[in-house]
Amino acid sequence: MRTESTAPLRTASVLALGCLTLIAACDGGDTRGAAPSPNDPLAGLDALRDQPRPPEPSSAPATPPQIAQPTDAGYLAVSRAIESGDAPAARRGLLALAPGLHVRLLEARLAALEGDAIGSVRAIEAARAEHADQGAVYAAAAELHALAGRTSSAEDEIREGLAAAGETPELLRARGVLALSREGGARTGLGHLLAARAAAPQLEFSTHMLAEAYRLLASGALAARQPLEAAGFAREALALLPDDAEALELLADASAALGDFTSALATYERLLAAGRDLRAGAALMYARGATAALLEKDRKLALERYLRARELGADDTELGFGVNVLEEELRKRLEAGVAALERADWTAARSSFEEALRIEPGLFEARNQLASALFRLGEFQAAATHWRGLLDEAEREGRELVTPVHLNLARALYQLGSRDEVRALLEGWLARHASSEHAAATREMLARLD
Repeated sequence: MRTESTAPLRTASVLALGCLTLIAACDGGDTRGAAPSPNDPLAGLDALRDQPRPPEPSSAPATPPQIAQPTDAGYLAVSRAIESGDAPAARRGLLALAPGLHVRLLEARLAALEGDAIGSVRAIEAARAEHADQGAVYAAAAELHALAGRTSSAEDEIREGLAAAGETPELLRARGVLALSREGGARTGLGHLLAARAAAPQLEFSTHMLAEAYRLLASGALAARQPLEAAGFAREALALLPDDAEALELLADASAALGDFTSALATYERLLAAGRDLRAGAALMYARGATAALLEKDRKLALERYLRARELGADDTELGFGVNVLEEELRKRLEAGVAALERADWTAARSSFEEALRIEPGLFEARNQLASALFRLGEFQAAATHWRGLLDEAEREGRELVTPVHLNLARALYQLGSRDEVRALLEGWLARHASSEHAAATREMLARLD
């Protein structure tokens, strides 16, 4: 296998994301074919092949017969494992395969995936020595070169392969991979890859590269402010790889650019649930979606989105006008809760203070008043939990509470039948706050326990 550097080799599928860092320009060309392009240095070969040639003896085939790709389940499982980057699974499966050309090429790809450049070269050259007229050999070598950045070596392999075997599906795929490795080559690469799949619908090592071509085109379309086209390309990628995180993110961004924040945010939630580290991006998307909801006069939806944005880590700068919206809604909830307490509507009070705490989770006033509503509803354990939390925080921070939270907690514990706990609570509090304005009321409650 000819090389122009000693850079580590990597297999086509996994390295599509790592090695192909370009952003394709969406130029509006036809993606259905592989038209000549400056990004395809081999395009002139098509014209050369089409020129008249001297007649050849009828007994000599135009191109040598090509060894068909195996279609058994074991072989396909190994090729898919390599393409998806699962080297251990590929190594296990490879042990069960019978020797042959295509298995040898799998060994080369697997060695590249595992970082064994020398082993990869040896496997390629062993295949070449036995099958010098097979396009698959040159295609595999070219793809491994291209994905390692050795484009000149990749071009040489493809030229030699075309000369030895004619244009096979594997060499079309290799031309596509090479085009994708060049800046601005996504559309040309897509054309070659589609042509390869048309010639061989089950062609191995083409799914991830096709998805990469669509991702690059989607990214380029977004950069060119063509969100409709970007969404279409992203969906094509997802049709090939339904759980592809990058394609999903591109689709979400395209949906948002089209004003469909409901779809965009649902996609971000799907990515977050899958463990994708997108909290910062999702937070900004929720803030944008909230602003869009405000413009559509849907304040309730805007509030939900601002809350989720803050939950994901958006700060006041990123929330922008959302800070004012949240503050105004918090004030409304607190006022509604106090009004409900005054008219003894404990259920409404509970609801209002719970909503206030969604907006400002640590707010003392809302937590204390919620505990009061719960106490009135007979939910003494829940009330005690809230009051205990407030008291413990104040003790840790050395703060003197104006509100006698410890007395409210004592009343809740008393209703739960915990007299000993009430006594320990009050005596402990007095020992720490003997001069407090609430000391007399505390001693009085203690006396009533006797």
